[in-house]
Amino acid sequence: MPAERKKSTTADEKETLSNKEKEKERDGERRAAFSRDKPRDENKMSGKKEGGKSADEKKRRIEEEKRRKEEKERKKREEEKQKAEEEQKRKEEEERKQQEEQEKKLLEEEAKRQKEEEAAQLKEKEEAQQLHQEAWERHQTRKELRVKNQHAQEGRPEEAFFSRLDSSLKKNTAFVKKLRTLTEQQRSSLSHDFDSLNLSKYIGEAVSSLVEAKLKISDVGCGVHLCSLFHQRYVDFAPQLLAAWKRHFEARKEEKTPNVSKLRTDLRFIAELTTVGLFTDKEGLSLIYEQLKNIIAADRETHTHVSVVISFCKHCGDDIAGLVPRRVKSAADKFGLNFPPSEIINSEKQQPFQNLLREYFTSLTKHLKKDHRELQNIERQNRRILHSKGELSEDRHKQYEEFATCYQKLLANTQSLADLLDENMPELPQDKTVQEEHGPGIDIFTPGKPGDYELDGGIWEDEDARNFYENLVDLKAFVPAILFKDNEKVGQNKDKEDGKEAKEGREGKDVSCTEELELELEALDITDDPLDIEGPDEAENEELAKKLLDEQEQEDEEASTGSHLKLIVDAFIQQLPNCVNRDLIDKAAMDFCMNMNTKSNRRKLVRALFTVPRQRLDLLPFYSRLVATLHPCMSDVAEDLCSMLKGDFRFHVRKKDQINIETKNKTVRFIGELAKFKMFSKTDTLHCLKMLLSDFSHHHIEMACTLLETCGRFLFRSPESHLRTSVLLVSTHTTAHLCVCLFTINWHGLNQVCLCECGCVKVCVCVCVCVCVCVCVCVCIHAPHVIHAPHVDRACMTCGACIACMTCGACIACMTCGACIACGACIACMTCIACMTCIACMTCGACIACIACMTCAACIACMTCMARV
Repeated sequence: MPAERKKSTTADEKETLSNKEKEKERDGERRAAFSRDKPRDENKMSGKKEGGKSADEKKRRIEEEKRRKEEKERKKREEEKQKAEEEQKRKEEEERKQQEEQEKKLLEEEAKRQKEEEAAQLKEKEEAQQLHQEAWERHQTRKELRVKNQHAQEGRPEEAFFSRLDSSLKKNTAFVKKLRTLTEQQRSSLSHDFDSLNLSKYIGEAVSSLVEAKLKISDVGCGVHLCSLFHQRYVDFAPQLLAAWKRHFEARKEEKTPNVSKLRTDLRFIAELTTVGLFTDKEGLSLIYEQLKNIIAADRETHTHVSVVISFCKHCGDDIAGLVPRRVKSAADKFGLNFPPSEIINSEKQQPFQNLLREYFTSLTKHLKKDHRELQNIERQNRRILHSKGELSEDRHKQYEEFATCYQKLLANTQSLADLLDENMPELPQDKTVQEEHGPGIDIFTPGKPGDYELDGGIWEDEDARNFYENLVDLKAFVPAILFKDNEKVGQNKDKEDGKEAKEGREGKDVSCTEELELELEALDITDDPLDIEGPDEAENEELAKKLLDEQEQEDEEASTGSHLKLIVDAFIQQLPNCVNRDLIDKAAMDFCMNMNTKSNRRKLVRALFTVPRQRLDLLPFYSRLVATLHPCMSDVAEDLCSMLKGDFRFHVRKKDQINIETKNKTVRFIGELAKFKMFSKTDTLHCLKMLLSDFSHHHIEMACTLLETCGRFLFRSPESHLRTSVLLVSTHTTAHLCVCLFTINWHGLNQVCLCECGCVKVCVCVCVCVCVCVCVCVCIHAPHVIHAPHVDRACMTCGACIACMTCGACIACMTCGACIACGACIACMTCIACMTCIACMTCGACIACIACMTCAACIACMTCMARV
């Protein structure tokens, strides 16, 4: 047992030792593992520490970046604030300067107005004093001559006196012949001849010569003087003269067309003879009253002899009828002048003449009122035609001008007679229906509201534009008159020709009646037929512009070759493209007028202006200002340039090619700029627009847009061209072409097709008249040719991308946006496929041939893309 116990003890000890060894091994392994893991943990801890440091660094960088950004924004805000303050100061300074300039301008205008008023008052005073002096001189002369003639019996010579005078047949006959053609310049020579001749046997011939003489009003004084000499020497002269006048007036009654000029002179002649006492008051006044009564009785309706009555009242009315003109009364009251009294003939004898003249004035005022109403009716009718057709026929325009000329002449005569008789003019009411007669149409500008800028609804966009086109340099104030004397001669000749044509034109047709106008309006139809754009000259060369240039260049070279002036002109023309502001172009105009004003140089200048490069469109306003500035001194520059532009325009329109669009735009833009300076007439400008709209396709569309962009606002807002411009823009003729071309070209003026509330297709057309306004025209599906009244709509598309090219047909194939052809009218029938073949013109109408039925729905059975209406 002990041995076993010992053995078991030994076994336990061994087991204990083995366990201890195992524990030691495990401890060693743990120490090795710990020694291995310790660097790893240390690395982890160091990594954690480094990660914390990098996060802090990153956070710090973010904060610094944020601070820098905030600082930058703060500086930016400060700079913006500073700029805003500077801008505000600049605006205030500009406003202050503008206000000062405006005040200065107002002061200058006020001073100028006061100066003009003072000058006008001084001139009026001088005229009144001159009138007063002439009245007293005339009164004194008549009074002295009347005394001599009334006492002629006492001073007549005896028979022995005549024996000493020349009684030769030759000299006496020559003197009598001179009496038929006497003038005021011959007074002294005729008086000298009379003193040396014995005309006792030639009294009858002398009387006949004086009565039949064709005198002017200015020659009557000489005739009265010679008659007084005859009366003071020959006792039987006055009775024979009175009898001759009576026979002369009796013979005049049988004349169908009396000579108004001779009648006017004769009436004054016998009135002057009566005033100076050659005839007795009873004989002379009865003869005058009888003739005046006959004239007035035969002239109560037509008043063709009103000039005779006015002349009588003006020269003899103070003595014969006791008339005091209103102008004389006003001058006497205003300046305290004392005019001579009418004391030659007593007031009882003057009263019948006053009654007769006032009766004639009453009939004249009735005639004036009647013509005034007739003129208003004609103007009203013309406005109706303008609203319907856009222009007047040549015959109607000529008739209106003739009637207006006659009316103005009648009005002037009535005013003159009213002043001489001291009567008031009749009231001539203005037509209150002028604004109502404008009829249907579109007016894309409205009168300015209170407080609005005065130019917002005017012709010009702003004050600078108005100053540029209206305030031109007056060359005549700086340039000596000798430098533009040729232009004055041309102007005088032109005025004479115009006066002659106007005089001949007055003998035209009578104004047509209202019934004829109604028939004309009922038959009025604006068709789509193209205009005749070939021009009046059928043999015009196709290369018109080139021919004009070559022709003028040859003439200019021949005129100026070898001269020193040619070098100056060439240098001037080379510098013209550098004149890109108002001051430079005004200086160039003055320089040309002062130093280079010859006929050949003017032609060379015109050629240089006409051949402006097509890329330099910025020069056109300044070149037009140059032409307008030179026009008062040399009008042929504007005339030649406008003629060349007209020829070039007709050439491009007739050519119908699809090239040189920049040159075409340059031509129409030049025309538009000249039109705004009133160098190119508005009528011709509108005619150019009408020519383009009559064939509204391809380049003509771009040219029309350019013309409207340049001067559309000016034409549309000018009173004299507003009606015709509006008719051209919104008439059936124009709108139909716009609707057709909507599907063929990408134009900024043709924007959108959509559906309006009534189920009609609404074509939105942007009328570019310097304001972005869209005119929406409704075209009924059930009646495609009926166009409703347009209205203003600003909600159209502006990109035009859906109809940009119209070459591939993709915009029709997709039909996804519905903005291009939402109604599907162009492909409604799907029977002839013509809508795919004529898509470039849209003029055949085959694509909408069966659109009127819309009952079977077969034409839209295949519209699977949701594009059907």
